[in-house]
Amino acid sequence: MKTIEIKSGDQTVQFTTKSVTLDGKEYFLVDSVDEAKNKYHFFANMNNNEEIIVMKDAENNGEMFYITVDDDDEYDLAFGLYYNKLKS
Repeated sequence: MKTIEIKSGDQTVQFTTKSVTLDGKEYFLVDSVDEAKNKYHFFANMNNNEEIIVMKDAENNGEMFYITVDDDDEYDLAFGLYYNKLKS
């Protein structure tokens, strides 16, 4: 878990979220969406919130972890689900 602080003008907001490190960069969890077979998670780079990675849940021997979505079609599906969630 990671505590994030966002400042805008005179206001400061703090929240706690999950974070992951990938290729030496830290990303924080923005949101998640469920699909029939998968749960997709959207992580933003801690230093560049325009850099988003998509990960999904995976399991091995009962241990849950995240894996990156590398397939272009699955990536598009995940962002389509996220877009639909935001507009509803």
